[in-house]
Amino acid sequence: MRQHYTDDELTLYYYGEGRRRATIEKHLETCASCASLYREIAGTLAIVAAPEVPERGDQYGLEVWQRIRHKLPERDARSDATTAPAAAIASSARAAGDSRRILLTSVADHLDRSERVLTDVMNAPDRGDISTEQRWAEDLLDASRLYRQDAMDAGEQSVAAVLDDLERSLLEIVHSPSKVSTADLDDIRRRIDAATLLFKVRVMSDELRKRDDAPGVAVPRTTTRKIS
Repeated sequence: MRQHYTDDELTLYYYGEGRRRATIEKHLETCASCASLYREIAGTLAIVAAPEVPERGDQYGLEVWQRIRHKLPERDARSDATTAPAAAIASSARAAGDSRRILLTSVADHLDRSERVLTDVMNAPDRGDISTEQRWAEDLLDASRLYRQDAMDAGEQSVAAVLDDLERSLLEIVHSPSKVSTADLDDIRRRIDAATLLFKVRVMSDELRKRDDAPGVAVPRTTTRKIS
């Protein structure tokens, strides 16, 4: 009959793993030596337990993109082409694809957040308070400008066009009175409707996510035609 359990077995028991858990539990009730050892192990493991991972904020995608956008390899392989043309071109193509994919994934998240703000404004009560929506819109403005410029640099003209339309509406929301009148709110809604902005934002977000869900496939350049 077994007398005592090892440190490893008691550690696995602490984490809810291993076999014979019921047997170990019963043994600890009657064996003072193993019970004392288990308390020491449990106390130590409780101290070194890993902290919970904090939730990602709404600006997580933008923060990641800002940290890495200037560190990504240049898409132009001319400097290396003189010594290894094929390898340089292939490396440049992969870097361009990775950079574009990260950008478009971040833009898709940005469009989702912007859609929520636009929807809230469209559904706001007449003579209501849109100060909360204004704060959100102001936070989104800087990100929208950055993404629009990077989209243009990456040749993503249709993405840049949608972001340009979005930026105009966000600016209008930010500069409107917090206690917006019915007439002013109707003007904002009409301009959003006239630009079919919510439709453009939803379609573009869906397109970017579909492109991101195709691993191993070269990300194609979008058409320069605006969504109408």
